[in-house]
Amino acid sequence: MLQLSKASNLKWALILVFAVLLVPATHADTVYTLNLSDCSSCGTGPYGSIDLAQDGNSVFVTVTLSPGYEFAKTGTGYALEFNVSGNATITDTDLTTGFLQEGSTSTDTFGSFDDTVWCNAACPLSQSHLNPGPLSFVVSMADGSAMTVDDFVDNSDGNFFASNILGPDGIVAGVVASNNGTQTDSTDSTDLVTTPEPGVMLMLGAGLMSLLGIRRKRLTA
Repeated sequence: MLQLSKASNLKWALILVFAVLLVPATHADTVYTLNLSDCSSCGTGPYGSIDLAQDGNSVFVTVTLSPGYEFAKTGTGYALEFNVSGNATITDTDLTTGFLQEGSTSTDTFGSFDDTVWCNAACPLSQSHLNPGPLSFVVSMADGSAMTVDDFVDNSDGNFFASNILGPDGIVAGVVASNNGTQTDSTDSTDLVTTPEPGVMLMLGAGLMSLLGIRRKRLTA
């Protein structure tokens, strides 16, 4: 009878451990709004959004323009300009077709940026080339170290991102930018088995201590 109780306790302890280890990791993603504009014909914002999602040791970036807007290439801006903390060397992978990684750039209105993604022939100079996006890519540290959404920082003018877009009229292009960001909680589905958070570890420890206490009482009895 005693052996049966011990086996039962061990079974439930293993089930508890397995359930905790299967809890997906929760990360704080950040969404920026393209809320600033130097384009007199681009209408009223928001002009789009930039979503930064943690993807292991990298960050998955998605730029979605508002309906009616398109990425442009006019020489006064690029598809997306941004800064990484410490001006670290990065690599952009899994870029949307037609977009390329570039180095440091600057805009007339929203300041300079260290890193750039720009359009090749995919972006319009007129109505003949339409590219409403979305644009997406993965940013990683070139030295292999971990990168987080917090590594994206603002420039000396207080702007986190800038983007060259074509306005709803399909003729006039301008640069829009973002100086804000809102954190949202999301789950990294690529990390099924991960290190539990501290609160979960405390619950696990309490459960195991309770099982050990029950076992001691039965052994004493």
